[in-house]
Amino acid sequence: MASSLKASYPQSENKAKVIESVSNPYGFINLIDPYAGGIFNPSVLVLPDQVGLGWRHLFVARGEEKYELIEGDDTRWESIVGCFLLPLKRAHLGLPYLARESELTTLDLPAERKVPYHRCDNPDFNQFPPADPRLFFTDDGQPLIIFSQTGHMPNICRALFIIDARMVIPGLDKALKKAGWNAPVQFREQTALIREGQLNVEKNWSLMHGENDELLFHVSLVPQQIYKYVPNLTLRPLDPLAPSHNCLTELLGPDMNRVHLHHATPLLRATLCKRGECKPDVHNTVLFGIIHVKYHPLPYLHYVRHVVTWNVTEPYNYLSVSRPITYSGTNQADPIFTVSMAWDHPTNRHGLGLNHGFLDDRVVISFGVADYGSGYTDTLALDLLTDHQLCAGVEGTSLWRR
Repeated sequence: MASSLKASYPQSENKAKVIESVSNPYGFINLIDPYAGGIFNPSVLVLPDQVGLGWRHLFVARGEEKYELIEGDDTRWESIVGCFLLPLKRAHLGLPYLARESELTTLDLPAERKVPYHRCDNPDFNQFPPADPRLFFTDDGQPLIIFSQTGHMPNICRALFIIDARMVIPGLDKALKKAGWNAPVQFREQTALIREGQLNVEKNWSLMHGENDELLFHVSLVPQQIYKYVPNLTLRPLDPLAPSHNCLTELLGPDMNRVHLHHATPLLRATLCKRGECKPDVHNTVLFGIIHVKYHPLPYLHYVRHVVTWNVTEPYNYLSVSRPITYSGTNQADPIFTVSMAWDHPTNRHGLGLNHGFLDDRVVISFGVADYGSGYTDTLALDLLTDHQLCAGVEGTSLWRR
């Protein structure tokens, strides 16, 4: 009877996996409210529980757009802002949201506000401010910010920079020390990340840990290009001859001719069991992150998101790609720009570092909504790591079966 009823109704055309917020009683996305207009593309990093409730959620984002008269021209300028957020709930409905708890600070990240016109191959970037900061926790507790802004060299229009957030966000160093985290500061000043084969405009790199806990930068998805950071030296590729075809090109097929792929979030490590039910090793642990597939059909652009997994050992091969994901409560017609992903309760309980989690751990994902607002959702890692398509040559696991 049930099968005959099902057959009599139209089949769903839903091709995406809907990610629901586990803290929202309706599963919808949640608001980030910095009590200021024009703040968007947020990155939220959750600190260890020991810092206290009002200090747990660190926030950075693009600030309000402004114009200044520079050398006779109206020049667009924005800043990167940051503060701490407090988790609250709306009365009666019980809807969670993150509200500003500390002063909204403009981060001290000086740069040329107007570059010479000959420097940028694309004139749209001649007046382009600091953009899209992303937060990342190293295993030993360094809260890093990677962001894009005006390059410091004559042939570089836009470069990626990195700085320790403790250097630019008041109160962060004290909060982490209170929680017992006092990692050495590696990036005291904004440091330009210059790689072999540097492009005129660089954007959307992803931070990750290597198999020996070294700091790596995943720069390109197709071909896959991963670079190792060595202080005071140019970034060197791990595999300078990476193939131009990989798991992502197989997945997208003909669409590769009309899309642009780039990273959305930093990469986290996850062991594919519940916490305490298995011992992490290189065979049951993966790197995972969210990527953007950017489409440009007229009359508007839109982003399709996938969760991607990689091996945790060199050469960090692709393992799987999820179905397209969407966040419950969003409209795919609006550009939803995912910026960051972080463990909700980072801990070193098993000696694995703050970047490592398990399937039953909660993940906080933050994103911008159509360049005017900020939101987040929270979900179990399990939800992000199921409904995946295996890459060629990868054997099935308890989560992904052939």
